[in-house]
Amino acid sequence: MNIVVEKTDAGWVRFSGLEVRTMEIEVSTCTITYGDGRVEVDQPCPPYKVQHQLSPMRVKQLVDQGLWTQDSLSPYGLKLATEFAVPEGKRTVGAESFVEENGAVSQVFEVEDIPIPDPEPELTVDQKIDRMLGAYGVTREQMLAMIQAGLTTDAA
Repeated sequence: MNIVVEKTDAGWVRFSGLEVRTMEIEVSTCTITYGDGRVEVDQPCPPYKVQHQLSPMRVKQLVDQGLWTQDSLSPYGLKLATEFAVPEGKRTVGAESFVEENGAVSQVFEVEDIPIPDPEPELTVDQKIDRMLGAYGVTREQMLAMIQAGLTTDAA
């Protein structure tokens, strides 16, 4: 699973939501069109800011489809975060957070041990019979009545 994150004053957070966001990037290339019709593309020029409208859902789709990579996200101040791997025998608690180490962002959670369930108590024979009959929707009294009816029929 790809997790796109953005840096805020509070740190790294998931880049998500339904609303379209205005994101600003700085570019230092331009296209020059001359009066005689010549066109020079990607020519160096003084840096200037350009605003783009980005939908977090669409960005996620582009990343998931492999059409956008970290290189596509970087100009917008976005990064791909590494998904948290829950250790064996643990479960996550609380909300996700993100940390940056050596330029890479990782998703983190607090974890706790998964409690070991109490063993089921040993059932008595009567409890085992009641459980078995309950699986068929039959009570002990109904079963005994059927047995009694069968014995009476056999004796006749």
